[in-house]
Amino acid sequence: LLLPLAIVYVMHRWIGWYPDQWKTSVNPKREIAEIGVFWLLAMIASTAFLLTRSQEELSVPTTAVALEHMAYAVVPWLILPLGYMALVRKWRWHDFGFTLPKSWPMIVFGLALFGLAGMLPVFNSSFEPMSWAFVAIAAYQPAFIEEFFFRVIIQGKFERVVGPTKAWIYTGILFGLAHVPVDFFGPQFYAN
Repeated sequence: LLLPLAIVYVMHRWIGWYPDQWKTSVNPKREIAEIGVFWLLAMIASTAFLLTRSQEELSVPTTAVALEHMAYAVVPWLILPLGYMALVRKWRWHDFGFTLPKSWPMIVFGLALFGLAGMLPVFNSSFEPMSWAFVAIAAYQPAFIEEFFFRVIIQGKFERVVGPTKAWIYTGILFGLAHVPVDFFGPQFYAN
């Protein structure tokens, strides 16, 4: 526990504690409604995918299942929110949270640290090689899609309505609820 806390402290000392707060929304009810619609569409797509797959397809996905999973994820979790926010709400790069890094050495440090942490299972004696389909799903879905959806879209919209502290809490609740279908219908459920 102390090592991660020390790493977070060091990174915050070099990068800063939190970016500037977003400007307050002129239409908070619309922001909340959009959050609800985006989240609900993502949950329906994820649950539909899980319910139409067998235990074996979810536990050891084939290339076809991996590609189908990516299609189920990319539309409701990425294309719809990104397209809507860019085309309808006129968000620009900065609104999505894309800015230049404040500290390039910290970016290199973070990538090296998390890259090393990702390689630790390879050095475990019980490590079993994984299919490329499983690796693709693991890298694409949670690492990129979920972070974009929850940190950029959901949390960004919540921050404009309730501020950063409450936004973290509300986003965390929706993030946890988003994993209910996986826990009840996904490979984790079958593994237990």
